[in-house]
Amino acid sequence: MLTMMRKNQRVSKKASRQPVRWYRISDKELAKMLTGVLERAQIREVPIYAPPNGGSRFDNVDYKKIRVLLLSGLPAEDWRTEQLVAEELRHLVKEVTPIKTGPGLGATISLLQPELIIFLGQPELISQADLEELTNSSAVKAAWLADSTGTTEATGRAAAHFDVVMTQHTSHIPLYHSTGCKRVFYLPFSADTELFYPKPVDDNFRCDLLVIGNSTKHIPYLHTILKTAGSRKTILIDNSLQETDLSDIGHLHLIQEPSASLCANYFNGAGMIIHLEPQPRQIIEASSCGAFQIAAAHPDLYEYMGPGEDIVTYYSQEELEEQLGHYLEHADQRRAFSSRAQWKSRYDYSYLQMVSKLLYVVFHH
Repeated sequence: MLTMMRKNQRVSKKASRQPVRWYRISDKELAKMLTGVLERAQIREVPIYAPPNGGSRFDNVDYKKIRVLLLSGLPAEDWRTEQLVAEELRHLVKEVTPIKTGPGLGATISLLQPELIIFLGQPELISQADLEELTNSSAVKAAWLADSTGTTEATGRAAAHFDVVMTQHTSHIPLYHSTGCKRVFYLPFSADTELFYPKPVDDNFRCDLLVIGNSTKHIPYLHTILKTAGSRKTILIDNSLQETDLSDIGHLHLIQEPSASLCANYFNGAGMIIHLEPQPRQIIEASSCGAFQIAAAHPDLYEYMGPGEDIVTYYSQEELEEQLGHYLEHADQRRAFSSRAQWKSRYDYSYLQMVSKLLYVVFHH
């Protein structure tokens, strides 16, 4: 028995030394492959809409015959999200017309006659008159909410005018159900890979530990991080603090409200990122930069960026201290985590994949 165990160990070690082969594929090729899968699975013939009068007739649809009206209520600084969603939709549907929210939505819908309307942003910013126009439209209506920083009942009530709602956090789903939204799903925005990618950065962006989150709610955890970090350079990205609030915490560098491009630099310069309050999109963006990440355990993490494979999680101060101490001394393990996460953010959780999932949820779920 002992001889057999040693033999198995030798085989296992030999197998573990086999090189991993990575195959690159363009977004265009990936879209072509995905379209082929959909055709073979015969899931393109699906109901477009139930008639407003409550009838039982459904029209069948081919994705390549769908005209999409992409309605954006995103802030100006997030214009790339609208652009990326539109670009990937064009791989999958017949036509995409992106417009900004504003007066005259009813006339636009009448003119374009879309089969699907996708709204991006916060629906409470849409006027009541335009919400009524949406309700009266026979098109399928989906809202992909930009609610990563929080939500309100007003958001939920406005979202109830849509047939399907996608949220950035699983924790928001009960509130949206309570305000009348019938079909609510968790679907975070992805990373803009033209902005978030591995690159060299200046020394002022470099640090051993990059801490992100509202530290005023997690002061004991911040003390644990600084204690374990010792003399290592630590940067804190936190919009809730002032420099004077750090006098009794310890020496660290405070960064407030960095732009997306600056965040990409800090992600690339960090030896390790610690999320006190994990935001799914932010984690995917950091993964696209090849960062190793530790995050507070949260249900949002289990569908995207799996704990134990792409990201390390903690449930307590003691576990955080243990994880920090371990991974600060094991750079090879950090690289293994970050490589898997970078691959998934680039391919499994790209905007093409997220938009494909949106279409599937709208028409099949």
